[in-house]
Amino acid sequence: MSKLGLMLTGVIYFSVATVSILMFGTEIESSVLLNIGQESQDNSLPKGSTKFWEAYIVQISFMIVIACHIPFIFFSGKEGLCILIDELDRKSISSALWHKLQANTQFAEESKEELPPNPELPCPGESDVSQRFETLTKPGDSNGNKAGAMEPNMTP
Repeated sequence: MSKLGLMLTGVIYFSVATVSILMFGTEIESSVLLNIGQESQDNSLPKGSTKFWEAYIVQISFMIVIACHIPFIFFSGKEGLCILIDELDRKSISSALWHKLQANTQFAEESKEELPPNPELPCPGESDVSQRFETLTKPGDSNGNKAGAMEPNMTP
């Protein structure tokens, strides 16, 4: 399959070079697009001669190629902007990372008195925040503590 692709690429390059030399002669620039742009704007042609219609076809083709590439070029920027807005508004990524870091014993010990960045968001694996509040209100051990109870000044 890669040999077919290489052969097709070679044929396209050779065809573009041949057609460019036949259309523009020895006055060809290093970039074919410069010749095509000059040809479509050239008003010095003798009266009665027509401009190359191929120049318009190539220009339209390049407009289509550029229009198809724009969404892919701006996708990463748009994604980054949406993440930034979401982080400023809801802190969802910070909360998810905080919950993931709770698996680390040292981090869990250091942050046991802290709430996640956004306690209203469900933990990874939860379908709803109410599941967490149900576990906080279940009867706990024999000392009278509730399972998973927080300090009085730490409300979710």
